[in-house]
Amino acid sequence: MALWGSVIAAVVIAGSSTRDSIHQDMMDLEPAGLMARAKVWIGLHRGTLMRAWGLTGLVMLGSGVPMHLAQLETWSIVVWRELAQRGSDDWGVVWVLGSPMVLIGVLGAWWVTRVVVRGATGRAMVGTGVERVWRRSGGWVFALMVWVCAVVVPMVVLGVSIDDWRSMWLFWSERGDAIAHSVWIGCVVGVIGAGYAMGVACLLGDASRLVRGVGVLCVFGASATALVPGVLVGATVAGVEWLNGGMGEVVGLLARVLVVSAVMGAVLAGRERGELLSQRWSLGGGVGAWWNTHGRGCLVASVGAGVLCGLLAVHEIEASVMITRAGVSTLSQGLLADLHYARLERLSAALLNIMVVALVVSVIGGWLLSRSNHENAEH
Repeated sequence: MALWGSVIAAVVIAGSSTRDSIHQDMMDLEPAGLMARAKVWIGLHRGTLMRAWGLTGLVMLGSGVPMHLAQLETWSIVVWRELAQRGSDDWGVVWVLGSPMVLIGVLGAWWVTRVVVRGATGRAMVGTGVERVWRRSGGWVFALMVWVCAVVVPMVVLGVSIDDWRSMWLFWSERGDAIAHSVWIGCVVGVIGAGYAMGVACLLGDASRLVRGVGVLCVFGASATALVPGVLVGATVAGVEWLNGGMGEVVGLLARVLVVSAVMGAVLAGRERGELLSQRWSLGGGVGAWWNTHGRGCLVASVGAGVLCGLLAVHEIEASVMITRAGVSTLSQGLLADLHYARLERLSAALLNIMVVALVVSVIGGWLLSRSNHENAEH
Protein backbone atom coordinates (compact mmCIF):
# COMPACT_ATOMS: atom_id res chain seq x y z
CA MET A 1 0.00 0.00 0.00
CA ALA A 2 2.92 2.31 0.74
CA LEU A 3 4.35 1.70 -2.73
CA TRP A 4 0.93 2.30 -4.31
CA GLY A 5 0.63 5.63 -2.51
CA SER A 6 4.23 6.71 -3.05
CA VAL A 7 3.32 8.52 -6.27
CA ILE A 8 0.90 10.78 -4.40
CA ALA A 9 3.55 11.68 -1.84
CA ALA A 10 6.15 12.24 -4.57
CA VAL A 11 3.94 14.76 -6.35
CA VAL A 12 3.35 16.72 -3.14
CA ILE A 13 7.06 16.76 -2.26
CA ALA A 14 8.09 17.69 -5.80
CA GLY A 15 5.70 20.64 -5.70
CA SER A 16 7.83 22.26 -2.98
CA SER A 17 11.24 21.16 -4.21
CA THR A 18 12.22 24.61 -5.44
CA ARG A 19 10.99 26.61 -2.48
CA ASP A 20 14.03 26.11 -0.25
CA SER A 21 16.82 26.65 -2.77
CA ILE A 22 18.63 29.14 -0.51
CA HIS A 23 18.73 26.66 2.35
CA GLN A 24 19.83 23.97 -0.10
CA ASP A 25 22.70 26.15 -1.31
CA MET A 26 23.80 26.79 2.27
CA MET A 27 23.66 23.09 3.06
CA ASP A 28 25.79 22.29 0.00
CA LEU A 29 28.57 24.49 1.41
CA GLU A 30 28.71 22.51 4.63
CA PRO A 31 30.96 19.40 4.68
CA ALA A 32 28.26 17.26 6.29
CA GLY A 33 27.68 13.54 5.95
CA LEU A 34 24.69 11.86 4.36
CA MET A 35 22.76 11.33 7.58
CA ALA A 36 23.34 14.89 8.74
CA ARG A 37 22.20 16.28 5.39
CA ALA A 38 19.14 14.04 5.45
CA LYS A 39 18.27 15.29 8.93
CA VAL A 40 18.54 18.91 7.80
CA TRP A 41 16.48 18.20 4.68
CA ILE A 42 13.73 16.57 6.73
CA GLY A 43 13.71 19.57 9.05
CA LEU A 44 13.37 21.98 6.11
CA HIS A 45 10.57 19.96 4.52
CA ARG A 46 8.74 18.90 7.66
CA GLY A 47 5.52 20.61 6.62
CA THR A 48 5.69 19.17 3.12
CA LEU A 49 6.22 15.67 4.45
CA MET A 50 3.23 16.06 6.75
CA ARG A 51 1.08 17.20 3.82
CA ALA A 52 2.23 14.22 1.75
CA TRP A 53 1.41 11.87 4.62
CA GLY A 54 -2.00 13.46 5.16
CA LEU A 55 -3.01 13.35 1.49
CA THR A 56 -1.90 9.72 1.10
CA GLY A 57 -3.90 8.81 4.20
CA LEU A 58 -7.00 10.59 2.86
CA VAL A 59 -6.80 8.67 -0.40
CA MET A 60 -6.43 5.38 1.49
CA LEU A 61 -9.50 6.11 3.62
CA GLY A 62 -11.70 6.38 0.55
CA SER A 63 -10.12 3.58 -1.45
CA GLY A 64 -10.77 -0.11 -1.81
CA VAL A 65 -7.07 -0.88 -2.23
CA PRO A 66 -6.41 -1.67 1.47
CA MET A 67 -9.08 -4.38 1.34
CA HIS A 68 -7.85 -5.89 -1.91
CA LEU A 69 -4.18 -5.87 -0.94
CA ALA A 70 -4.20 -6.62 2.78
CA GLN A 71 -7.76 -7.72 3.63
CA LEU A 72 -7.97 -4.56 5.73
CA GLU A 73 -11.59 -3.47 6.04
CA THR A 74 -11.98 0.29 5.93
CA TRP A 75 -15.20 2.25 6.28
CA SER A 76 -15.34 2.77 2.52
CA ILE A 77 -15.47 -1.03 2.09
CA VAL A 78 -18.39 -1.18 4.55
CA VAL A 79 -20.21 1.45 2.47
CA TRP A 80 -19.42 -0.45 -0.75
CA ARG A 81 -20.82 -3.67 0.68
CA GLU A 82 -24.00 -1.96 1.86
CA LEU A 83 -24.55 -0.43 -1.58
CA ALA A 84 -24.14 -3.87 -3.19
CA GLN A 85 -26.56 -5.54 -0.77
CA ARG A 86 -29.32 -2.91 -0.88
CA GLY A 87 -31.57 -1.83 -3.69
CA SER A 88 -31.29 1.63 -5.20
CA ASP A 89 -34.38 2.73 -3.24
CA ASP A 90 -32.45 2.19 0.01
CA TRP A 91 -29.29 3.99 -1.03
CA GLY A 92 -30.29 7.00 1.05
CA VAL A 93 -29.54 4.95 4.17
CA VAL A 94 -26.11 4.16 2.77
CA TRP A 95 -25.47 7.85 2.17
CA VAL A 96 -26.11 8.49 5.85
CA LEU A 97 -23.79 5.61 6.68
CA GLY A 98 -21.11 7.08 4.44
CA SER A 99 -21.55 10.69 5.59
CA PRO A 100 -18.39 10.61 7.78
CA MET A 101 -16.35 9.69 4.69
CA VAL A 102 -18.02 12.44 2.70
CA LEU A 103 -17.20 14.98 5.42
CA ILE A 104 -13.58 13.81 5.54
CA GLY A 105 -13.39 14.02 1.75
CA VAL A 106 -14.78 17.57 1.69
CA LEU A 107 -12.41 18.72 4.43
CA GLY A 108 -9.53 17.05 2.64
CA ALA A 109 -10.53 18.75 -0.61
CA TRP A 110 -10.51 22.13 1.16
CA TRP A 111 -7.02 21.42 2.46
CA VAL A 112 -5.72 20.23 -0.93
CA THR A 113 -7.25 23.26 -2.65
CA ARG A 114 -5.68 25.63 -0.13
CA VAL A 115 -2.22 24.12 -0.60
CA VAL A 116 -2.42 23.90 -4.40
CA VAL A 117 -3.96 27.30 -5.04
CA ARG A 118 -1.64 29.02 -2.59
CA GLY A 119 1.29 27.67 -4.55
CA ALA A 120 -0.25 28.77 -7.84
CA THR A 121 -1.18 32.30 -6.80
CA GLY A 122 2.14 32.71 -5.03
CA ARG A 123 3.93 31.77 -8.28
CA ALA A 124 6.01 29.28 -6.34
CA MET A 125 5.21 26.03 -8.09
CA VAL A 126 7.71 23.92 -9.98
CA GLY A 127 8.72 25.38 -13.31
CA THR A 128 8.27 29.08 -12.59
CA GLY A 129 11.01 29.91 -15.03
CA VAL A 130 13.76 30.24 -12.41
CA GLU A 131 16.94 28.65 -13.60
CA ARG A 132 17.60 25.45 -11.73
CA VAL A 133 21.05 24.06 -11.04
CA TRP A 134 21.23 20.31 -10.88
CA ARG A 135 23.32 19.04 -7.98
CA ARG A 136 24.86 15.69 -7.40
CA SER A 137 22.72 13.92 -4.86
CA GLY A 138 22.09 10.42 -3.65
CA GLY A 139 18.35 11.02 -3.60
CA TRP A 140 17.92 9.54 -7.07
CA VAL A 141 19.14 6.19 -5.72
CA PHE A 142 16.29 6.01 -3.22
CA ALA A 143 13.79 7.21 -5.83
CA LEU A 144 15.00 4.48 -8.19
CA MET A 145 14.67 1.88 -5.44
CA VAL A 146 11.05 2.88 -4.80
CA TRP A 147 10.29 2.78 -8.54
CA VAL A 148 11.87 -0.65 -8.92
CA CYS A 149 9.93 -2.01 -5.95
CA ALA A 150 6.66 -0.49 -7.19
CA VAL A 151 6.97 -1.33 -10.89
CA VAL A 152 9.73 -3.77 -11.81
CA VAL A 153 9.31 -6.22 -8.93
CA PRO A 154 5.51 -6.59 -9.42
CA MET A 155 6.04 -7.11 -13.15
CA VAL A 156 8.58 -9.87 -12.45
CA VAL A 157 6.26 -11.51 -9.90
CA LEU A 158 3.36 -11.40 -12.35
CA GLY A 159 5.53 -12.88 -15.10
CA VAL A 160 6.71 -15.73 -12.88
CA SER A 161 3.11 -16.54 -11.86
CA ILE A 162 2.02 -17.06 -15.48
CA ASP A 163 2.20 -20.73 -16.46
CA ASP A 164 0.92 -20.41 -20.01
CA TRP A 165 2.16 -17.30 -21.82
CA ARG A 166 -0.65 -17.61 -24.33
CA SER A 167 -2.71 -15.93 -21.61
CA MET A 168 -1.00 -12.67 -22.57
CA TRP A 169 -2.58 -12.81 -26.04
CA LEU A 170 -5.88 -14.21 -24.79
CA PHE A 171 -6.26 -11.07 -22.68
CA TRP A 172 -6.58 -9.01 -25.87
CA SER A 173 -8.64 -11.51 -27.86
CA GLU A 174 -11.15 -12.50 -25.17
CA ARG A 175 -11.63 -9.00 -23.74
CA GLY A 176 -11.41 -7.02 -26.95
CA ASP A 177 -14.89 -5.53 -26.60
CA ALA A 178 -14.40 -4.57 -22.96
CA ILE A 179 -11.00 -3.04 -23.69
CA ALA A 180 -12.36 -1.11 -26.68
CA HIS A 181 -15.25 0.28 -24.63
CA SER A 182 -13.01 1.28 -21.73
CA VAL A 183 -10.43 2.89 -24.02
CA TRP A 184 -13.15 4.84 -25.84
CA ILE A 185 -14.52 6.19 -22.57
CA GLY A 186 -10.96 6.90 -21.42
CA CYS A 187 -10.26 8.90 -24.60
CA VAL A 188 -13.32 11.06 -24.02
CA VAL A 189 -12.32 11.60 -20.39
CA GLY A 190 -8.75 12.42 -21.46
CA VAL A 191 -9.82 15.08 -23.94
CA ILE A 192 -12.04 16.75 -21.35
CA GLY A 193 -9.26 16.45 -18.76
CA ALA A 194 -6.79 18.25 -21.01
CA GLY A 195 -9.26 21.07 -21.55
CA TYR A 196 -9.97 21.24 -17.82
CA ALA A 197 -6.29 21.71 -17.03
CA MET A 198 -6.06 24.55 -19.55
CA GLY A 199 -9.21 26.13 -18.14
CA VAL A 200 -8.02 26.03 -14.54
CA ALA A 201 -4.66 27.52 -15.55
CA CYS A 202 -6.43 30.36 -17.34
CA LEU A 203 -8.91 31.05 -14.52
CA LEU A 204 -6.37 31.12 -11.68
CA GLY A 205 -4.25 33.72 -13.48
CA ASP A 206 -7.09 36.10 -14.29
CA ALA A 207 -7.07 39.66 -12.98
CA SER A 208 -10.65 39.38 -11.71
CA ARG A 209 -11.03 38.03 -8.20
CA LEU A 210 -14.39 36.53 -9.16
CA VAL A 211 -12.89 34.60 -12.07
CA ARG A 212 -10.05 33.36 -9.89
CA GLY A 213 -12.70 32.22 -7.40
CA VAL A 214 -14.28 30.10 -10.13
CA GLY A 215 -10.89 28.51 -10.72
CA VAL A 216 -10.57 27.75 -7.01
CA LEU A 217 -14.01 26.11 -7.04
CA CYS A 218 -12.94 23.98 -10.00
CA VAL A 219 -9.95 22.70 -8.03
CA PHE A 220 -12.07 22.15 -4.92
CA GLY A 221 -14.83 20.27 -6.75
CA ALA A 222 -12.40 17.95 -8.53
CA SER A 223 -10.56 17.26 -5.26
CA ALA A 224 -13.75 16.54 -3.34
CA THR A 225 -15.11 13.99 -5.82
CA ALA A 226 -11.71 12.28 -5.89
CA LEU A 227 -11.45 11.96 -2.09
CA VAL A 228 -15.04 10.87 -1.46
CA PRO A 229 -15.41 7.06 -1.83
CA GLY A 230 -15.85 6.20 -5.48
CA VAL A 231 -18.85 3.96 -4.89
CA LEU A 232 -20.77 6.92 -3.47
CA VAL A 233 -19.86 9.03 -6.49
CA GLY A 234 -20.95 6.23 -8.79
CA ALA A 235 -24.21 5.71 -6.89
CA THR A 236 -24.96 9.43 -7.15
CA VAL A 237 -24.43 9.47 -10.92
CA ALA A 238 -26.42 6.25 -11.33
CA GLY A 239 -29.33 7.85 -9.49
CA VAL A 240 -29.66 10.65 -12.08
CA GLU A 241 -32.00 9.37 -14.78
CA TRP A 242 -30.75 11.53 -17.65
CA LEU A 243 -27.17 10.37 -17.03
CA ASN A 244 -27.91 6.75 -17.90
CA GLY A 245 -25.69 5.25 -20.58
CA GLY A 246 -22.33 6.37 -21.87
CA MET A 247 -22.77 9.92 -20.62
CA GLY A 248 -23.15 8.66 -17.08
CA GLU A 249 -19.94 6.66 -17.39
CA VAL A 250 -18.04 9.70 -18.63
CA VAL A 251 -19.42 11.98 -15.90
CA GLY A 252 -18.76 9.45 -13.14
CA LEU A 253 -15.21 8.76 -14.25
CA LEU A 254 -14.50 12.46 -14.74
CA ALA A 255 -15.55 13.03 -11.16
CA ARG A 256 -12.98 10.48 -10.03
CA VAL A 257 -9.93 11.49 -12.07
CA LEU A 258 -10.34 15.18 -12.88
CA VAL A 259 -8.30 16.14 -9.82
CA VAL A 260 -5.18 15.36 -11.88
CA SER A 261 -6.10 18.05 -14.39
CA ALA A 262 -7.06 20.48 -11.63
CA VAL A 263 -3.69 20.15 -9.92
CA MET A 264 -1.85 20.41 -13.24
CA GLY A 265 -3.84 23.55 -14.07
CA ALA A 266 -2.78 25.08 -10.76
CA VAL A 267 0.86 24.18 -11.46
CA LEU A 268 0.63 25.77 -14.89
CA ALA A 269 -0.91 28.88 -13.36
CA GLY A 270 2.09 29.06 -11.05
CA ARG A 271 4.37 29.09 -14.08
CA GLU A 272 2.82 32.29 -15.38
CA ARG A 273 5.50 34.77 -14.34
CA GLY A 274 4.90 38.40 -13.47
CA GLU A 275 5.87 39.79 -16.87
CA LEU A 276 3.54 37.35 -18.61
CA LEU A 277 0.70 38.34 -16.30
CA SER A 278 1.32 42.02 -16.95
CA GLN A 279 1.39 41.44 -20.69
CA ARG A 280 -1.77 39.35 -20.51
CA TRP A 281 -3.67 41.95 -18.52
CA SER A 282 -2.48 44.73 -20.82
CA LEU A 283 -4.02 42.82 -23.74
CA GLY A 284 -7.38 42.70 -21.99
CA GLY A 285 -6.90 39.65 -19.80
CA GLY A 286 -9.27 37.41 -21.78
CA VAL A 287 -8.83 33.86 -23.01
CA GLY A 288 -7.22 35.06 -26.23
CA ALA A 289 -4.67 37.15 -24.34
CA TRP A 290 -3.88 34.21 -22.06
CA TRP A 291 -3.40 31.89 -25.04
CA ASN A 292 -1.03 34.29 -26.79
CA THR A 293 1.10 34.97 -23.70
CA HIS A 294 1.05 31.70 -21.76
CA GLY A 295 -1.51 29.23 -23.06
CA ARG A 296 0.55 27.75 -25.88
CA GLY A 297 3.25 26.80 -23.40
CA CYS A 298 0.66 24.93 -21.31
CA LEU A 299 -0.55 22.72 -24.14
CA VAL A 300 1.91 19.83 -23.79
CA ALA A 301 1.56 19.58 -20.00
CA SER A 302 -2.25 19.77 -20.27
CA VAL A 303 -2.29 16.99 -22.84
CA GLY A 304 -0.11 14.96 -20.47
CA ALA A 305 -2.63 15.50 -17.69
CA GLY A 306 -5.41 14.46 -20.05
CA VAL A 307 -3.57 11.26 -20.99
CA LEU A 308 -3.12 10.42 -17.31
CA CYS A 309 -6.82 11.07 -16.65
CA GLY A 310 -7.72 8.77 -19.53
CA LEU A 311 -5.45 5.99 -18.26
CA LEU A 312 -6.90 6.23 -14.77
CA ALA A 313 -10.43 6.17 -16.20
CA VAL A 314 -9.72 3.02 -18.21
CA HIS A 315 -9.21 0.88 -15.10
CA GLU A 316 -11.11 2.83 -12.44
CA ILE A 317 -13.20 0.29 -10.54
CA GLU A 318 -15.16 1.76 -7.64
CA ALA A 319 -17.35 4.23 -9.53
CA SER A 320 -17.51 2.25 -12.78
CA VAL A 321 -19.13 -0.81 -11.16
CA MET A 322 -22.00 1.44 -10.07
CA ILE A 323 -22.51 3.40 -13.29
CA THR A 324 -21.84 0.90 -16.09
CA ARG A 325 -25.12 0.02 -17.76
CA ALA A 326 -26.36 -3.55 -17.99
CA GLY A 327 -25.05 -5.57 -20.90
CA VAL A 328 -21.83 -3.57 -21.21
CA SER A 329 -18.56 -5.10 -20.10
CA THR A 330 -15.60 -2.97 -19.05
CA LEU A 331 -11.99 -3.73 -18.33
CA SER A 332 -12.31 -2.84 -14.65
CA GLN A 333 -15.28 -5.17 -14.18
CA GLY A 334 -13.33 -8.04 -15.73
CA LEU A 335 -10.37 -7.40 -13.44
CA LEU A 336 -12.60 -7.24 -10.38
CA ALA A 337 -14.29 -10.52 -11.34
CA ASP A 338 -10.92 -12.23 -11.81
CA LEU A 339 -9.83 -10.95 -8.41
CA HIS A 340 -12.96 -12.09 -6.57
CA TYR A 341 -13.07 -15.53 -8.21
CA ALA A 342 -9.28 -16.05 -7.85
CA ARG A 343 -8.66 -16.53 -11.57
CA LEU A 344 -5.01 -15.77 -10.93
CA GLU A 345 -3.64 -16.78 -14.33
CA ARG A 346 -6.00 -14.46 -16.18
CA LEU A 347 -5.51 -11.71 -13.62
CA SER A 348 -1.71 -11.88 -13.80
CA ALA A 349 -1.75 -11.74 -17.60
CA ALA A 350 -4.16 -8.82 -17.60
CA LEU A 351 -2.17 -6.84 -15.04
CA LEU A 352 1.13 -7.48 -16.80
CA ASN A 353 -0.34 -6.28 -20.10
CA ILE A 354 -1.73 -3.17 -18.46
CA MET A 355 1.55 -2.39 -16.71
CA VAL A 356 3.53 -2.71 -19.93
CA VAL A 357 1.18 -0.34 -21.75
CA ALA A 358 1.15 2.09 -18.83
CA LEU A 359 4.94 2.02 -18.65
CA VAL A 360 5.29 2.90 -22.33
CA VAL A 361 2.76 5.71 -22.06
CA SER A 362 4.42 6.99 -18.87
CA VAL A 363 7.82 7.17 -20.55
CA ILE A 364 6.36 9.10 -23.46
CA GLY A 365 4.42 11.38 -21.10
CA GLY A 366 7.49 12.00 -18.95
CA TRP A 367 9.49 12.94 -22.01
CA LEU A 368 6.80 15.36 -23.17
CA LEU A 369 6.56 16.99 -19.73
CA SER A 370 10.34 17.36 -19.46
CA ARG A 371 10.35 18.90 -22.91
CA SER A 372 7.62 21.30 -21.82
CA ASN A 373 9.64 22.28 -18.73
CA HIS A 374 12.73 22.88 -20.87
CA GLU A 375 10.86 25.04 -23.36
CA ASN A 376 9.19 26.98 -20.56
CA ALA A 377 12.57 27.69 -18.92
CA GLU A 378 14.01 28.94 -22.24
CA HIS A 379 11.17 31.39 -22.63
